[in-house]
This record gives sequence, structure tokens and C-alpha cells, in this order.
Amino acid sequence: MISFFCLEFPASDAKNTYSPAQKMKSKSAVIEKFGEGPVVREFDIASLKKGEVLVRIESAGVCGSDLHIFRGEDPRIKLPMIPGHEGIGRIADIKGAAVDVTGEKISEGDRIIWDRGIVCGRCVYCTVYKKPYLCENRRTYGITFSVGDEPFPNGCYSEYIKLSPETGMVRITGSISPDALVPVSCSGATSFHAVEEAGLNGMESVLIQGPGPMGMFTALFCREKEIKTIIMTGSSSSGDRIKLAREFGVTHVIYRDRLTLKEQVEAVREITGGRGTDAVFEMAGTAKAVETGQYFVGKGGTYVIAGVAVPVGKVGIEVYENLVRKNVAFKGVWVSDTSHLRKALQIIEKGGYPFEKIISRRFTLDRARDAIESVADRGVLKAVINP
Repeated sequence: MISFFCLEFPASDAKNTYSPAQKMKSKSAVIEKFGEGPVVREFDIASLKKGEVLVRIESAGVCGSDLHIFRGEDPRIKLPMIPGHEGIGRIADIKGAAVDVTGEKISEGDRIIWDRGIVCGRCVYCTVYKKPYLCENRRTYGITFSVGDEPFPNGCYSEYIKLSPETGMVRITGSISPDALVPVSCSGATSFHAVEEAGLNGMESVLIQGPGPMGMFTALFCREKEIKTIIMTGSSSSGDRIKLAREFGVTHVIYRDRLTLKEQVEAVREITGGRGTDAVFEMAGTAKAVETGQYFVGKGGTYVIAGVAVPVGKVGIEVYENLVRKNVAFKGVWVSDTSHLRKALQIIEKGGYPFEKIISRRFTLDRARDAIESVADRGVLKAVINP
């Protein structure tokens, strides 16, 4: 068994030395029944296998998907399980040599962020279509793993997580805090994927539905693409979020609870010279958002649906008016891959955006339920757990 004798990292980036003499344990928040807990349990950590990396979690992001998981709304879940698919931390131990996605050697004490999804590299989507996010055998830390699965611990609501050799890891060298950086592993990477799928070259205007973390990242990436007009829709109760969204690049705001759908469409047309937007990004995750978003897309535009992460049922689409007659492309975006994570990270590490302001609440591991339930609080933009 491997071991660990120092449970606190210093504030500096200095590397630490670890001893393999003692049995190592980790406390983790475990969902044993939907809607109950999570309960903090302590587990033994088995010796690392060749290529595995053990990471001490510094920050675990609390995602909207975690609330769906807690409620039993995600069909992929096997209980008991450790939630948390957004994580960043320092390497506590490595079995053999390891490198990040650029081929750079990583060592004990290095801070890393990793792709939450593990793909097989063998199926047709990995090898022929080059779309690993569609991998038929994809597994996701903090989502598809149960407590009995290896590697273990396998969720970020934990003191430690063990990463398999197939995991795409990126070494972090910048000065952005782990709390501010951790949303990149999900919201940031998926939003980058969505913007990439939209193909914004030559476009002038976009509309983003939802002032959550994905909406913020989408605005940022559209701004980086030099989109001149970035419209965001949200409710008037999201005033603080909307204010922050402007710092990420939003130029116009439409409050959906103050206007009828017809009035919202008219407002978009007025902003865009009567055309409608070149692209619309659904980042709210609701059926209602999809039903309304189709009306904002202009002729020849693209509607990108990326916020829906669990089944939301059927939605009505006016096929002739909003799809065929306008020659609109509807695109679904499923998660992201390691390339999206790294590209998003490169943009974010350049600085210039108020990432620290995204984090509204911080929780300890024993308050995991409060952290998960905070997702439903419109006053909380992003919460993190510091194990």
C-alpha cells in the first residue's frame, strides 16, 4: 500500500516529499441514496498501478449536473458513488513516469487539472471520426463510476482522487487560484466546444441563453472570436450575474420575465438590424429555453444546444418557420474532450477576465449537501468544495 504523511500543502508551489511506508486513507462524500446525504466515508487507497496518478484535491467544482445526480435524474448513475467531475489539485504520488497532454513530465507536488472523461481510443468515434467526446466506452469521474469501480477514489468530492493512465492531464503553472480555475474542466471546456461547433468565423452577432458559468464562458470565447454583438437572456432576478456577464463580453441584455416572447424576438431583431442573430447558444439546460431559442436565430444561422445534460422531454419546433425557411442548423453539443480543455485553459490563463468573481460560495467536504443544493440558489453563481 502507498502512504502519505503530510495532509497539508504549503501555500507556495514548492514540491513535497512523500513516504510509502504507511497505509493511506481518504475521506470522500458518498451518495448512497438519491436525495439523501452525501455521507462522508473514509476509505483505504490501494497501491497505485503502473501509470496511475494520485492527486490531493485542492478544489472541487459544484456543477448543475451534480444536483441532477443527487436527485436521481441522470440515468448513468450507479450507487453508491462519489460525485464531483470538476477537480484541480496537486500530485501526491505517481507510479512510474507520467506526462501531461503536451508530453511534459509531471512530478509529485505539481498542480494539475484533468479531462473528466476517459475514452477508449479504440472505437470508431475515437479513431475514425476523431470525436472522442462521443466515445462509446467513455467513463466520467464523479458521474459514471461507483464506489466499487477502479480507479478509486474516483470522484472529486474527496480528499484524493486516483487518475487512470488514460486520463488527459494538464500541468498548471499560472497564478490563477484553484477555485477560480476549476470550472474550466467542465463549464469552460464544454462552452469552448460549443463555440467551436458554431463555426463563428465571419459572424457578427450571437445570443446566449442563461447567465450561469457556461453562459459566462461562452461570452468570453465569443469575445475572443471578436464577435461584435453578444446578447444574453436571463431573468431580472439574475441582476448580479448579468452585471458580471458584461465583464465577460456581453453587450446587450434581454430580461425574459419582463417581455413576452414576441417582444424578445423584436428586441433581438432591433439589435441585429432586423436579421436575428448568427448563432444562439442554449446554456440554460431547460426544455423551455430550447423552445424559445429557436425564434432568435437569423437566416443561415446556427442554434447550438449545449446546456441540456439530462433528459428534459420533448420540445416543439416550428420546422418550416424556424428550421427550413431560415436554413438554420440545429446542433447538439455533448460534453468536451481534452483538446477543448487545453484550448480553453490557454485562453483563460492569458488573464484579463474576472474569474475570481465566478465563485460565490465555498464549502468543506462535510457540507457537500449544502454545496449541491446551492446550485438551485439563483444567488449562487458557482460553488466549490475545498476538501
